[in-house]
Amino acid sequence: MKKEFVILIPSYEPDEQLIKVVDSLINEELPVLVVNDGSSEQYDAVFNQIKDKIQYIKLDHNQGKGAALKEGYKNIPTLFPEAKYVITADGDGQHSTKDIIKMSKLLLEKDECVLGIRPFNKSVPFRSRFGNYFSQTTRGLATKTYLKDDQCGLRGFPIRYLEELSKIKGNRYDYEINQLTSFQLRDYPIIPMEIELIYPKDNNKKTHFRNVKDTWNIQCVIAFQGLPSLISLSLLIAGLLLLYHFGYSFHHLIIFPAYLISACLTLLMWTILEPSQKPLNRVLKELLFTIIKMTSVFALMYLLIDAFKMSFFIAIPLLVILACFYNLLLSRIFVN
Repeated sequence: MKKEFVILIPSYEPDEQLIKVVDSLINEELPVLVVNDGSSEQYDAVFNQIKDKIQYIKLDHNQGKGAALKEGYKNIPTLFPEAKYVITADGDGQHSTKDIIKMSKLLLEKDECVLGIRPFNKSVPFRSRFGNYFSQTTRGLATKTYLKDDQCGLRGFPIRYLEELSKIKGNRYDYEINQLTSFQLRDYPIIPMEIELIYPKDNNKKTHFRNVKDTWNIQCVIAFQGLPSLISLSLLIAGLLLLYHFGYSFHHLIIFPAYLISACLTLLMWTILEPSQKPLNRVLKELLFTIIKMTSVFALMYLLIDAFKMSFFIAIPLLVILACFYNLLLSRIFVN
């Protein structure tokens, strides 16, 4: 059974923890592929202790976690011809062998993508908790789909997805966000699996995640994914201001074309970029989402401006904020 699995570990300038992770997996007779993402020569001592026990690939220079994962995906069919599933894991000990085995069993049972979900409690540094929650929130607003943990590196895939996984854009941490978005937009099932939270005692000071640059890259990806929503919001605000300027009393009605344009742009954009295997489901979901948003925002505007006689220039910013929170709430309902 265990030959059906490959544990893929991208690694850049690791410490001794990588050796412990690999040895633990070997003890369970799990095949392992480590991709050295162009680490400098001073880390050869670590890799030399494991590369004769496993399959090992070294990139010429550092390209990022996403690039290392994609290199692994491309080589798995050749290196592991019997493999039916791949599980990606980090080499710093944050993913336990117990959870990896648990994921392998779930993969056999479901035969679909499995995503590790960590319980973010107070033991996790505030920086990491905030970063994960911020990513969940902005991604939920942009894509209308919500995942409790969209940054966990412990993920399992049937081998039939390897070609698609190899073509997804992004070479660094943005790749993992693109990966989930691509699967959700193509209507591939994503099975959540709760895992143990293991956090380094040094508060993850050795992480290669660049707080500012990688966060910026991830948020740029999310902003692109939410481009139709941003266009819709801009049209809504611009239309309301124009109607207010010219004194028309039916300013509420601008909501409907703004959201309809957003829905059309969303469907067009993702039909071109990420064709769904269930196109009718995508259309129906987008239509239902749009109808709920339109009627809700229309009702909010009526209450704020007509019922409560609130100033137009106070009501509009408040409406935008409430609409964003409402979108986030809907995204939690429209999971996958």
